[in-house]
Amino acid sequence: MPTLPQFKVLNWGEEPPHSEHHILLVHKISADRRALVHEISGHLPPSARPPRYLTGPDAFTGSPGDALQEADRMATEYGAPIVYVRDDTAG
Repeated sequence: MPTLPQFKVLNWGEEPPHSEHHILLVHKISADRRALVHEISGHLPPSARPPRYLTGPDAFTGSPGDALQEADRMATEYGAPIVYVRDDTAG
C-alpha cells in the first residue's frame, strides 16, 4: 500500500524546496480575473509515464476541495511524499 503524502502550507509566493519530490498546488485568480483556478505542478521522481501538470490554460477549475483531492491523487500515483499548498489569491 502506498504511503499517503503529507500536506504543508506555504506562504504567499514561497517556493517549495527544489531538492525534494513534491506536488505544488497553487490557488490563484485567473488571468481574466473572473475565476478561482488551481495550478498543480511539481518535482516528481522519474516514472514510466510523465505527469500531466494542470497549469496555465489547463489549470484545474473545480472547487478548492476537489483541487486538494487531485493533488493528493497525483502525489500518491507518482510517489511524491509531500503536497505543498499555497494561496496566491491576495497577490
